[in-house]
Amino acid sequence: MKKALILTVGYGHGHRSAAEGIAQELLSRGIKVRVEDPCEADSSGLYTLTKAYYQLCVRRAPWLWAMAYSQTDTADWSSKVTCPGIRTATERIAELLVSWRPDVVVCTYPLFAYMVDYLRARGTTSVLCAVVVTDSLEISKPWIKSKAELLFVPDEYSRNALIQRYGLADDIIFSSGFPVRQQFLKSVIQTVPSSQEFRIVYGAYLGVRATIQQVLRLSALFPCAEITLLAGDKYRALKRRLPGFHHSGKLTLLHSTEKMDELLRWAHLYIGKAGAATIFECYAAAVPIIVNYALPGQEQGNLELVLRDETGVWAGETGELCAAVTGLMCNGASGWKQMRQKMLLRRDRAFGARAIVDVIESHLNKR
Repeated sequence: MKKALILTVGYGHGHRSAAEGIAQELLSRGIKVRVEDPCEADSSGLYTLTKAYYQLCVRRAPWLWAMAYSQTDTADWSSKVTCPGIRTATERIAELLVSWRPDVVVCTYPLFAYMVDYLRARGTTSVLCAVVVTDSLEISKPWIKSKAELLFVPDEYSRNALIQRYGLADDIIFSSGFPVRQQFLKSVIQTVPSSQEFRIVYGAYLGVRATIQQVLRLSALFPCAEITLLAGDKYRALKRRLPGFHHSGKLTLLHSTEKMDELLRWAHLYIGKAGAATIFECYAAAVPIIVNYALPGQEQGNLELVLRDETGVWAGETGELCAAVTGLMCNGASGWKQMRQKMLLRRDRAFGARAIVDVIESHLNKR
């Protein structure tokens, strides 16, 4: 029986979501799978600190992330794999390669591919290595500079841009789609929003004041709207400042959810951040998107993909958001119907796990 080691990391939702989607597909084909975060072996506190920094950037200070992300293109990640605090992850990968002996390593975070390069150069392993890029278009150099034999990107725009920009061989880079988890691929919503029924999932990544303003304005414009508000670390503040609305039956306030697949099958519209996993989960559910927050760097690429596909729009300010929703809902929700049709036409963007495993299996069969 073939074995696959999937290496992922706890920065954001996209890396882990992609790993889980690929693992599900591999298991369904009778391939043994192990999903690991090698950084969890760190005992220095560096991993905990950097995860906290990432969450701070996402929720409070996106400008800090823009500064950090701007440095990635000039960084030499191959030289980092033996640095203090990072080499424990390299050592953990070495342990897994020696003890578990996988046939393929799949990396949903680029640093791990350089660790595999280092271990292959030392003779520890000769394993096949694949890198799965989790964002579109805005793809930094570290994703594509390792010696991995296979590179997967979510869309054809990204593939063509990387080939043209870096001269990559077109037989190692694949436009696979994003490996959305199987529970999101079951079905799509059948109803059309109307003056009697309009369901919205809203991700609260803006500040508390802006979130409240947008939710209240939407509720006033569309009295029939049922809004599920995913509040995250703003849960207590929003619950305290939206008490009447919270108990009106028109707002469901959640800290987080393990049932996003059910929410998207329920919803007519997603409003929120342009995170890769959520964007492609919306593709799977054929739910139109309004992006009101995009983390500088890679998430701007996800937003650009949505705009190119005409499956969503940008509306950062409250006035823009209300105008965008009104545009979708006027004339019998004609704008929404058109956008949803575009979603259905590009739903294949969510079936990346199948395409990725097809290519991996083909390469394993040749070895």
